[in-house]
Amino acid sequence: MKAAIIGIAGASLSEAEAALIGEHAPAGVILFARNVVDPAQLCALTAALRRVLGPQAVLMVDQEGGRVARLRPPHWRAHPSAARLGAVFAADPSAGLRAAWLSGALIGAECAQAGFDVVAAPVLDLRWPGAHEGVVGDRAFAADPEAVAAMGGAFAAGLLAAGVQPVAKHIPGHGRARVDSHLALPRITEAETDLAADLLAFRRNAGLPWAMTAHILYEAWDRDRPASLSPVVIGEVIRGRIGFQGVLVSDDLAMRALTGPPAMLARSALAAGCDLTAFCTGEVAASAALLAECPQATDAAAARLARARAMAAAARRELDQDALADELAALLARFGAGPAGDTARAEVPGAKSPTGDDPTGNGPGGYEPRGNEPRGNEPRGNASGEEEPAGNEPRPSEPRPNEPGGDDSTGNEPQGNEPQVNQSQGNQSRGNQSRGNQCEGNEYQGKEPVRADQPPNGPGESPAVPDRPAGPGA
Repeated sequence: MKAAIIGIAGASLSEAEAALIGEHAPAGVILFARNVVDPAQLCALTAALRRVLGPQAVLMVDQEGGRVARLRPPHWRAHPSAARLGAVFAADPSAGLRAAWLSGALIGAECAQAGFDVVAAPVLDLRWPGAHEGVVGDRAFAADPEAVAAMGGAFAAGLLAAGVQPVAKHIPGHGRARVDSHLALPRITEAETDLAADLLAFRRNAGLPWAMTAHILYEAWDRDRPASLSPVVIGEVIRGRIGFQGVLVSDDLAMRALTGPPAMLARSALAAGCDLTAFCTGEVAASAALLAECPQATDAAAARLARARAMAAAARRELDQDALADELAALLARFGAGPAGDTARAEVPGAKSPTGDDPTGNGPGGYEPRGNEPRGNEPRGNASGEEEPAGNEPRPSEPRPNEPGGDDSTGNEPQGNEPQVNQSQGNQSRGNQSRGNQCEGNEYQGKEPVRADQPPNGPGESPAVPDRPAGPGA
């Protein structure tokens, strides 16, 4: 299995793409808005990919909520942005944690039903004042490291409850970037002591199964190489100070923060300590060139991938999507966070429209890689986005969100009556959900749920489920 996750061009798998995947056996495929039309089409595409991918390969998608969503209305629900969930946390931390878990569970359930097993979320970057709003902005839960750590952990726990593997991004922190890494290389000049705040959310969530690197140069750690290509940042900061031992995947190698042929960049990222690389343009010739020279995944990477799969399988439970959607809508309405969909798209530079692609044409971390934009003097003609996932390995201890409202340490569904609210309060239209349009054999429903008496899973244990907050509308 080659240590690369690649994109494909369109809404169906071409013969050339199937042959390429069959010949080189990449570690996975990531899909974008260009690959998604409706539930039936997406189920057919993921099924076709499963037939040609190896048994250990993954299907990944960027589905954060807000403006970063590949599965969109009218066929799937609209989900709140991280910033909108963070507004609930600011008003009531217990309710915010519950809302984050609910959002993660709903996103995860829809992605699992469509055939995905890895979701590139949550974003654990901080929303620093003065930073580039288009690249992170409302994709961040908050500016406060403690809030981001707790909310990110709760959101990831929701994804795991749906049986999908979350990806923490963009490690070791993208929030300070003043330029868009899709277009240029950000340089962070702050002192190492200042960067401790950026690491906190990743440290608290070091037990997650995957993480995606940031294409950012941190002068305090490595003055010559961006994090994705730096043995110092990966070895001493990500694996060392943060303590992350899961699957580490590079952000998209086609982003303009990096320069050089994709195959060379892939070798450099893997040599620096990444388990996998991501190359998302979807161009067959470019992907073939990269895969031809890309090394095989190491035994350590394969072991991390296996642990990531086991972690998601152990955390998976039966979920009532309608009840969870009603509860989330009630929380958003109760705390004045507005509808589930992100209504602030127009305020964010480069943001997507509700139904269209991002006009910048950039990749995975909120942008759509098209593979047809020139990169200055770069010999390859493509532009892309960001992020990819990684797997899990033992760590010193399992971090849990700081949960003011209490937690269910067993990871089981909180007890209580599920509130019913007017659907107009939260735009959670039942006509927009994917239930009833599930891919045959892809849905988690009917699988063995996590039992109340099930013992902890040790190093692979999932984060705790936040309790349902008390009070009116809860």
